[in-house]
Amino acid sequence: MKPFLSMILTLAFLFSLPAWPGGVSVTNGDRIRYVADAGFSVEYAKALNLNVISKVSFRISNEKAVGSGERKSSVLFVVNKRKIGKVEEAKALLAKEFPGREILPIAQPGATGFYWEERTATSLMGRYSLLTSNGDFVEISVEAYAAGNGIAWIAPIVHSLSYDITPPILHELRADSLSWKAGSTQTLHFRIVDDYSGIESLSSLRFDQVVASGEGARFFLNEKLEAEGNGWYKWTFALSPYLAPGKYELTSIYLEDKANNNRSMNAKADGYYGNWPATEAPKVPLLKIEVSNSGPVDTKGPEVIGFRPDNSTWEVGKTYRVYFKMKDDVSGIKLQDSIACISDLSSTFAIGGKGFSTPTKCYYRSEGNDWYSAEYTVSPFLPSGKYGIAWITLIDNADNINMIEFRGSPEGSPEPGLVNTFTVNIHNPNAPDTSGPELLGWNSPNVNWKAGERASVNLKVVDDKSGMALHSISGASFERVDGKESGRFSSSYSRFTDKGDGWFAQDIEVGEFIPSGEYFARFVLLQDNAGNLTKIDCGSEAGSCRVRDGASLNLAPLRINVIR
Repeated sequence: MKPFLSMILTLAFLFSLPAWPGGVSVTNGDRIRYVADAGFSVEYAKALNLNVISKVSFRISNEKAVGSGERKSSVLFVVNKRKIGKVEEAKALLAKEFPGREILPIAQPGATGFYWEERTATSLMGRYSLLTSNGDFVEISVEAYAAGNGIAWIAPIVHSLSYDITPPILHELRADSLSWKAGSTQTLHFRIVDDYSGIESLSSLRFDQVVASGEGARFFLNEKLEAEGNGWYKWTFALSPYLAPGKYELTSIYLEDKANNNRSMNAKADGYYGNWPATEAPKVPLLKIEVSNSGPVDTKGPEVIGFRPDNSTWEVGKTYRVYFKMKDDVSGIKLQDSIACISDLSSTFAIGGKGFSTPTKCYYRSEGNDWYSAEYTVSPFLPSGKYGIAWITLIDNADNINMIEFRGSPEGSPEPGLVNTFTVNIHNPNAPDTSGPELLGWNSPNVNWKAGERASVNLKVVDDKSGMALHSISGASFERVDGKESGRFSSSYSRFTDKGDGWFAQDIEVGEFIPSGEYFARFVLLQDNAGNLTKIDCGSEAGSCRVRDGASLNLAPLRINVIR
């Protein structure tokens, strides 16, 4: 036993330390779930004894259940101040401290690590080292004997450990004032309960104006929560000076904890907030406030009056600029957030889904006198033809959004000398790229993927001209072979690595709460450098892969096992 653990136990026995005023115990029938100050929880039989030694350690034993002369059983939990960066370090520490022991992996909800056990017919000894999802290093020692149901009661406690798989719950909500002035700074207070990890600092809210009919004004808030103590958090924010006066309701609340569990709460017709995911929670009344504004009000987004191209014919591979004349009635256009063109996937200029290849977003630049411009680089793989603007998104300084999708012309008539339908001729003297990549094969270096760790897949891909896009939205999603809804996960669409000879590798983060079982690649999305997409649907059986709206593929299913 480590000197640190021995010291704590010795102090507890010699001085009979009282229970530390920390942690929370909840009784459920003949079981008790104890939530430690460190954030994780364990469950144990009601007949056992809990001794909370400090904020970082506690012990559960059967000392009242054993007779005189019988050996007592106990499990000791210690949150070590020594931090480890990777879970593999826990294995190395155990192997160094207990040479010759077989060190095995262990995974609990929100915690992974390694352990060794020695079982006989009358005893169980073990050491467990776990790294929780918030970075706490928990060391556990088990010493269990047959007397007093020690093996039956003490041994399972380790495997009941969990670290935050439940979203936070809102219990109360109040405002410093229910009368707000546009442009002022306001504060809201929330009492939020989260079982282990604690509330993430950033959350979001949506307010909607109460109107008799139609759609009123609305505004959104994304601010940092500040802890006030005793489960209360405050949210201080500045209102837009252009906000329309009237009655508003807080209609949507989004909360997230530090273990990435999130909860959405939306206004219901009964005057309270509903919870998703559904849970038993206190009924929290809708927050209703009244806004006053004696200054200018801006509830309308910017308008596009017309266009002016710099050239009516564009050559592929070159850069051009489009000029827009735009107006906003009150607050002015917010240039940094108004998008004039986006990546080729969304086809800002489109013919049959093919668009301009722009590696980054293009934003408006002010040219003066209500004129703005945006720069475009024409993809070298586009086919020749006539192109038109698909859509434009504008945002003003009052955060009003106007997304204009062109099906002919924008609303209203353009000023003299301007066109209301923008078109440009693209000239490409070379053969264009109009077809997506082809998937020829796939595999995984390891078919056993551990929940909470990183795995990888290899794809053999060919593309006729532009080549496979290494940094794109390409990726794969997996489902359980047995079809259970809870068993799904996807790649994070991270960058591909070119392995040569047409093979590309992509890392996949396997969620730590993914259920164990057999999985198969259900859907694959591939993109080339011309922005062409290939969508592939697959089943769990051989010969079941097919290009969406296309031919079947001669591919064996990609099946892997998720283990915990």
